Amino acid sequence: MPSNLTKWRIVFLTAMFVTAYFAGPMIPHVYAWNLAANPASQTTVPGGTATFSISVFYDMAEPPLPPVGLLVSPPQLGITADFFPNSAIVPFTSLMTVHVDPAKAPGVYTLAVWAHPDGVLFPGPGNRAINVQVIVQAAPPAGTDWALSNPTLSPPSPNVGDPVIFKVVLQALTTSQPYPQSIMIAARLDGTIISGGSASYPGPTGIPATVSSTPAWTATAGTHTITWTLTPAMPDSNPANNEISRTFTVGPPPAQFDFEVLASPTEQTVTPGSSASYTITVNLLSGSTKNVALTLSGEPGGVTKSFSTSSGNPTFSSILTLSTSSSVSPASYSMTVTGSGGGKTHTATTRLIVSQAKDFRIDISPPTQTISQGQVTSYSLSIVGLNGFNSPVSLSVAGLPAGANYAFTVPSGTPDFSSILTVTLPNNVQTGSFTLTVTGSGGALNRVASAVLVITAAQTHTQTQTQTQTTTAKGGLLETVLQSNLLLIGIIIVVVLVALAFLLRRRTPSYPPPPPKPCPTCGRSLMYVKQYDRWYCNSCKEYK
Repeated sequence: MPSNLTKWRIVFLTAMFVTAYFAGPMIPHVYAWNLAANPASQTTVPGGTATFSISVFYDMAEPPLPPVGLLVSPPQLGITADFFPNSAIVPFTSLMTVHVDPAKAPGVYTLAVWAHPDGVLFPGPGNRAINVQVIVQAAPPAGTDWALSNPTLSPPSPNVGDPVIFKVVLQALTTSQPYPQSIMIAARLDGTIISGGSASYPGPTGIPATVSSTPAWTATAGTHTITWTLTPAMPDSNPANNEISRTFTVGPPPAQFDFEVLASPTEQTVTPGSSASYTITVNLLSGSTKNVALTLSGEPGGVTKSFSTSSGNPTFSSILTLSTSSSVSPASYSMTVTGSGGGKTHTATTRLIVSQAKDFRIDISPPTQTISQGQVTSYSLSIVGLNGFNSPVSLSVAGLPAGANYAFTVPSGTPDFSSILTVTLPNNVQTGSFTLTVTGSGGALNRVASAVLVITAAQTHTQTQTQTQTTTAKGGLLETVLQSNLLLIGIIIVVVLVALAFLLRRRTPSYPPPPPKPCPTCGRSLMYVKQYDRWYCNSCKEYK
């Protein structure tokens, strides 16, 4: 039979084991988790970086474990790695970023990524590793891969005697040099250089830059070939795209210069204070292009005109903008756009119709509501469109005291429409008189209506509680139990009564059904005003 000393030793060792089990990080078995890397390998250059997604997950269902940390071991000279996050509860995914030293030699390097429990010496039980490969390639040789493309000429179909400008698109496809960079470029027409010199490319890589020939070439009859050639300052890794050609034919001398003037649309309708725009197009009909100037006549007083381009060589377009003042008279106005140039004059007719301004209004009823703290009240709103206004209108309200809530039965709509604004007050809301501003926004207009909300203090009820001392009677334990049960029943009854009173107080008021007919005077729909228990016509401004 063990002695008392032995018994105490057993108890002590058992307590130490239980304490260590629940205090320290315990791993159910050696590999409580597993690792995955995506991708398994990445390619970079000296001085570059590579990223991997490292996932740590359970092999099977496990209870929650201590945080697991990530590291690379053994380290690679000239290669470092960091993790985000570096430690987390399984399962989790970490972004591993590998940094390669600029002096690192090209090659394939294998990194062992380890997962180990935090607070446990590494290496040790519960560690798990996965290998990733970092492929370091030699940096590309210094220089720029230049490319020429899309040779064009203006005009695209020249005639004898036309001045012609040749253009080509220059791009840097790849580079190891900073921007801007300069190159030599030349344009040869039928083997003879007609333009050339140094061109500056601002970058960035891949952005097209247009190079034009100067001076203009005077077109001669026949078929011709324009060839663009560039000479880079440093060797080009792909010189095949350093030259490009295009063949074109010059037509006979052009016919006599002529053009036409078109307006689109020909008619616009505006309200006073707004603007209208027309696209004026001047098309070249024949001959060599010549400058054409645009003018407008016939505009009424209160209308300001402007052309985005007042002159140009056909074919070209200009935006004619007519801005009306708020005082311009509603009417239909005919105006004439005139184009003059090269000994020719042509016109186009436009029409501006100034109509009444579209608008809307907000009617609110009643103008004042008075309620106590913790109560609910409502206002009836009518949004009426004017002069054909048909844009959606959104409603909002401002001026409520802090803590008050509001809701619209119809928060937005296209006039004419009605809505009810309901205001709910908390029990501790500030008392006083508040001006509520209801704003309607739509069709680039904002219209407001105001009402007053008067909040009075809620009546308080003081309940007098009488503390009764109960003397234990000779009845003993049975009497005490009966008294406790009666007290519990009384408390339950009080709670039920308070809950019923609260529900009855918060009950949503019901509204009577609408009257069977609209307003007998104007025929518009009526709104029910709960406070007065009557129907109100916003159009007639009276109760029915």
